[in-house]
Amino acid sequence: MPETLRQQIVDAIEQRMKMIRQINGYETDIGENIFWWLESPLAIEDLPGMICRDRVNKRSAGLGIYDNTMQVEIEAKNEGSMGSEDVRNIIADIERVVALDETWGGLAFGTEIVEDEIMVEQNEYTIAAVKLTLTIEYRTVRFDPYTQA
Repeated sequence: MPETLRQQIVDAIEQRMKMIRQINGYETDIGENIFWWLESPLAIEDLPGMICRDRVNKRSAGLGIYDNTMQVEIEAKNEGSMGSEDVRNIIADIERVVALDETWGGLAFGTEIVEDEIMVEQNEYTIAAVKLTLTIEYRTVRFDPYTQA
């Protein structure tokens, strides 16, 4: 069965985020563990890692098309003693990997990072965390989510 264009973009995001590893020249290994729609918080054994959610897809109708704007929320966490400096590296790594091709292989028109929020949790472990929102603009045939327009 074919995949919707939205699913193809989600798959492309996951593959790209997996590239965020120090062995690939990034500052963090945040791409080591990627979960979509994980409802529970990341466990310490899942760090470094991220949870991605494609919560909102706004569309406006044109003549036979939908212009879609999908929001993807990324919650990324890493255990480390550097705290907020680690989080800034996570943000920079995600920005660098998106910049490689913000059309996700031609599936979209473009991608923007619209906001990020830094958090540092200090309990038994120091956990550096970031919440980041991407918006991805793409076009489909009206009433046909499988076909790019």
